[in-house]
Amino acid sequence: MNALMIAPRRIKTSKYLSFLLIIVSILFLSTCSKPAGIRKINGEVISPLEVDKIVEELMDSANVSGLCLAVLNENKPVNIKTYGFRNIDENLMLDKNSVMPAASFSKAVFSYLVMQLVQERVLEIDKPLYTYLEKPLPEYDNYQDLNNTDLWKQLTARTCLSHTTGFANMRELTGGELKFFFEPGTHYAYSGEGIDLLQFVVEEITGRDIEDLASEKVFNPLGMKRTSYVWQDKFGKNHAVGHNMIGASIEHHKREKAKAGGSLYTTINDYSTFISAVMKKKGLDDDTWDLMLTPSIRIRSKHQFPTLSNEITDKYDPIDLSYGLGWGLFNTEYGRAFFKEGHGNGCQHYNVNFIDQKTSIILMTNSDNGEKIFKYLLENIISDIYTPWEWEDYLPYDVIEPQSIGRYLYDIILFQDIDQAVAMYKEIKSSKMKRYFVFTEGELNGLGYQMIREKKYDAAIKLFLQNVEEFPGSANAYDSLGEAYILNGEIDLAKVSYEKSLELDKNNIHAKEQLIIIGE
Repeated sequence: MNALMIAPRRIKTSKYLSFLLIIVSILFLSTCSKPAGIRKINGEVISPLEVDKIVEELMDSANVSGLCLAVLNENKPVNIKTYGFRNIDENLMLDKNSVMPAASFSKAVFSYLVMQLVQERVLEIDKPLYTYLEKPLPEYDNYQDLNNTDLWKQLTARTCLSHTTGFANMRELTGGELKFFFEPGTHYAYSGEGIDLLQFVVEEITGRDIEDLASEKVFNPLGMKRTSYVWQDKFGKNHAVGHNMIGASIEHHKREKAKAGGSLYTTINDYSTFISAVMKKKGLDDDTWDLMLTPSIRIRSKHQFPTLSNEITDKYDPIDLSYGLGWGLFNTEYGRAFFKEGHGNGCQHYNVNFIDQKTSIILMTNSDNGEKIFKYLLENIISDIYTPWEWEDYLPYDVIEPQSIGRYLYDIILFQDIDQAVAMYKEIKSSKMKRYFVFTEGELNGLGYQMIREKKYDAAIKLFLQNVEEFPGSANAYDSLGEAYILNGEIDLAKVSYEKSLELDKNNIHAKEQLIIIGE
């Protein structure tokens, strides 16, 4: 009888232990499935929840519409997250597959492609580019401006990828003329024109366009299914529009022609895949990878933009700020790093990679306010206090000194049009964002003369008209307007402007002289 009584107890105990084992297993698996912490370059660890809090608070403080973040540890993504809107007007949220204009991230992908061609001996990094062409460079339509110099013979893949060609960033900045501002290879000056030239030569050598080459050598092998140098119809259902400083939407142009310097479309998922591949040296042998990330030129400019500024500094000597082949470089107490930024109207991005720590961060925003939080994001998420944020012009939202409104409007004119720029001027001036900018008479006046240098006389007139509306008592503002009218062939309106200028300042000799010339 005792045996019969004991048997049931054994059965119950066995079931109870089994139940406990199941519970313990579930708890263990649950614990293991929680997101791991993110390792910073200094060895500290931050949780994904802490990252969320930092990002969301900064976005709210700086009025950033949308942001994509990826962090890599051990050269692979450990945290990919999106925050905010891909289209604030339509209340659509960003996700990891939202396509965004990549701006100059395009150049990083192109440089990686070029290095593969170097490895395959299709191209030599220091061989003069003209030797690959069937005729002298100035005989090609896009390079006829160079027919009065032989400096083009010194241009190589290295000078193009290291931004030492001597060209301006875009020829539109110098009146539409392509010309050398210094001897190739002697100075650093960021230049999309140099990238355009190398794209032209690569396409001539291979007989294929960049989109085709990139698909074969980068996008397809890496599985970057939502990345392209040209707009794809499949992007339409999930793409991010840009947002200006006050949060209004900016619809980006849908590029139909591949441009190595700036037409790339990608997602945070795809671009983190690309960066992981670069860090793991996929597609490149050790020698070619090292060549890409070896300094070609030391950088001592005070700021990256404007590119042709003569201001220099030794401030970045402690980090050995340099440029390699397609990437910026610097050194830290935690080892070497390479970086690339992307900046466009309504989209701002940054990526920095710490080689020895096997750690990367990618920031992609569809907001003109994005760069105002980059410094704090880098410092708080991965302890990057080395990125030269002043050189990059990543001025924090809470300590930023008023910047040139003219410089901000220039980008709008370049990527959109003059009417959008004037409208934005008025919107910003009447919003809380006004505190970020300088609104003096000289701002619109200086931008107007830049338009004159670029022979965009209609744009200059609209800027000067806005300036006389803002400063109706300025003889100089009316004088400038008169000059633009003359250049645009509107003599009667020029006469009215000069007469008004002279009415405001009877000693304005220039106005007197112009009225005499007009009268003749």
